[in-house]
Amino acid sequence: MRTAWCLKTLLSLVLPLLLLLPATLVARSGQWFELPPSFFFVSSSVNLLPTVEAMPDQAAQAAGYPDYKSVRHLDWGTALTRVTSNQQGRPSALHRYSRRQAWNADESLLDIGDKVIDAKTYEVVSANLDISTARNWSFTKPSIMYGIRYVAGIANSLTSYDVLQNQHTELARFESYSACSLGNGEGSLSIDERYLVVNCNKAGSGSTFLLSFDIVNKQVLATHEITQEFNWASFSQSGQYIVVELKNVGSDNHDELIRFSPTFTDSTVISTQTNHGDLGKDVNGDDVFVMIDWDYISYVRLEDGTRVNLSVSSPYGPIAGHGHVSCRNVRRPGWCYVSSYAQGILGAVKIAQQEQLAPSYDNEGVLAFTGKAEMELWGYHRSTSATYKAQPKVSASPTGTQIIFSSDWHGSAAADDYVLSIVEALPQPSAN
Repeated sequence: MRTAWCLKTLLSLVLPLLLLLPATLVARSGQWFELPPSFFFVSSSVNLLPTVEAMPDQAAQAAGYPDYKSVRHLDWGTALTRVTSNQQGRPSALHRYSRRQAWNADESLLDIGDKVIDAKTYEVVSANLDISTARNWSFTKPSIMYGIRYVAGIANSLTSYDVLQNQHTELARFESYSACSLGNGEGSLSIDERYLVVNCNKAGSGSTFLLSFDIVNKQVLATHEITQEFNWASFSQSGQYIVVELKNVGSDNHDELIRFSPTFTDSTVISTQTNHGDLGKDVNGDDVFVMIDWDYISYVRLEDGTRVNLSVSSPYGPIAGHGHVSCRNVRRPGWCYVSSYAQGILGAVKIAQQEQLAPSYDNEGVLAFTGKAEMELWGYHRSTSATYKAQPKVSASPTGTQIIFSSDWHGSAAADDYVLSIVEALPQPSAN
């Protein structure tokens, strides 16, 4: 994970009203995955068009800081709920990161602050989880997580963990390694729940080793030694590729996004420009890495390295302005979710090249196609982004009907977690 951008730059940013076109949630077929059609989300058309002329930021200020568990219906067809209570002297409880799954498979549970909470009542269901913080929810089994567990003081046991029963099933013990993690905290399972990448240390080597692991057959497919500065590693959603971000050891010292096969062969540098991003699917079902920088929301197709810059702007300038991207909405492929620093927006972007223009060099010197983005506005995060905890770090639910983000509410409160839901999918608290 990268640190926050310069505070001076962030504090100079404003939250003006965007000029938006109508947008709807579009259900998509899931036939490119080996999963039943029922796995994928089907939604009725939902209007996400703003209906007020006043700046949303001003309206939010007038409405005041949301109460814990309060529900506030917004003008974009969404509802806002504050789901943590860090103002009441409790230990800080926040979701981890945009590339980390906050919701479980059926969206009944949330992983927040080393605890699992009920996604309807927001009460703690399981505390003090006996598994590493770098963990993944199962895509199909609601109570199961995958992660690393300490055994005899060494973090090298890959485990399937039932959070409700507090039961572990060891999948593998990497005996000659220690300090293992799922992709350095940013690794994800393939959607068929078969493959993952584990990074570990080996005593005396001074290197990081990546282990490609087959969950079904409980075996290491291949290992790969990393001698450069290592950021993260993950399987793509299809399971066809392993993607690794490294720091180049050359004179220009740029980052490299490298694509491997599942056995670490066929190594290809697919990008030398990397930003906050996530692995997802475009509308054609191709594996992509989606990123956000100042001017664009971009994606790189893993198969051939083709880059597409999606231009998203308003009369007040670009709405990207750096931020975070989440493609954890595995049941709504073809879209990814963003939280923007520049104008404070939260929304979804269709991962599609809208215009077939000839590629040209962008302002980073990268040869890319450029197209106009199709975007949904879900609301505004109202965070100063002045600290890492306060950065929104949006993360989407599996169906893409909910997103979670952090905010310090214009600097007037401790950073808390908030959930934005499509109104028709809003969780209803129990009567008790």
